[in-house]
Amino acid sequence: MNVIAAFHGISKQQMTPLIEGLEKLGMVKREINPENRREVIVSVTEEGKKAFREMKEAALKQWMNKLDRFSDDEMKEIIVHLHAINVFLKRLDNEQ
Repeated sequence: MNVIAAFHGISKQQMTPLIEGLEKLGMVKREINPENRREVIVSVTEEGKKAFREMKEAALKQWMNKLDRFSDDEMKEIIVHLHAINVFLKRLDNEQ
């Protein structure tokens, strides 16, 4: 739970109800770490993986529908800008 909360930049107290909600929906499961009983291991269930795939596919379809509206020249410009953003993000990753 601490690792997940830190990754998302929120406290464990904020993460706990989110995980509880996902658990009630069958998206994740929580188990006590047998090596350290004070730790909880959170893992994604098959239902959670399926839901994530479906959301990812829906988002991709939505973006593709939007991108289809651009001309070839506009798409080239978008690609140039995305490449520049990627370069900046890699630089940030390397600074950490």
